[in-house]
Amino acid sequence: MAETKKTLVVLQPSYLPWIGYFNQMCRSDIFVYYDDVQYDKHGWRNRNQIKTPTGTRWLTVPVRHHGLNHPPINEIRIESSSPWARKQIGTLRQFYSEAPHAKRYLLELEAILEKPWERLVDLNIAVIAWLAQAFRIERPLYFSSSLD
Repeated sequence: MAETKKTLVVLQPSYLPWIGYFNQMCRSDIFVYYDDVQYDKHGWRNRNQIKTPTGTRWLTVPVRHHGLNHPPINEIRIESSSPWARKQIGTLRQFYSEAPHAKRYLLELEAILEKPWERLVDLNIAVIAWLAQAFRIERPLYFSSSLD
């Protein structure tokens, strides 16, 4: 009996990931969130860029990582003392309100971002799941932290 080849994709959960993230998800048979790798404070786990008429602008989720001795992504906590989500939705509305479907998707994104998230990984997974659903991507999803 011939073996069936399967494609495995393992990616760190990123904040508002690029379209290639979803392309890789589409090409996979099995998708694993690499959630127990060390958090990289200058990476894409808690920030991303958007295009504006004057150049790029960062959207950053404030997190607590100082003094934590290189924690894994799934232990990073969101710093909720500032209204970061409201500010980001305002920025997105300012620059994308005329885009097709902006009203619908910005409302949906706002509902996700405004939840009282504690861990960055939970926020990122929620945003990725919402986008994957919008792109009609369905895959078995696993977390590296739960695999032997």
